[in-house]
Amino acid sequence: MAYDLQVMPYNVIYGARGIVEVLQNVRTLFTTRAGTVPLDRELGIDMSLIDDPLPTARAKLQVEMVQKLKRYEPRARISEFKPDIHALDGHIYMTVSIQVNIGGGWI
Repeated sequence: MAYDLQVMPYNVIYGARGIVEVLQNVRTLFTTRAGTVPLDRELGIDMSLIDDPLPTARAKLQVEMVQKLKRYEPRARISEFKPDIHALDGHIYMTVSIQVNIGGGWI
């Protein structure tokens, strides 16, 4: 089973546990600009890739997301990338399917 997660700002659920906590952590990681968190400048996504051509930016973004998940939220892994590239306005909207490991099994 996988959970679709749109990479966009959201409301925080304080005290979240289990799957909700993991998905919230992933969304926070993917919507934070690297270099903006005091004491952990690596947390977040490197936005310098936005100046690259869209196909290159998309590939770099996927690599960045996988690497950051391994470091910051190992209870989650990406099972599918679903990019929505808007070439006219230069935006990449990303939905990722996430599998979560709670209690020793991936769901």
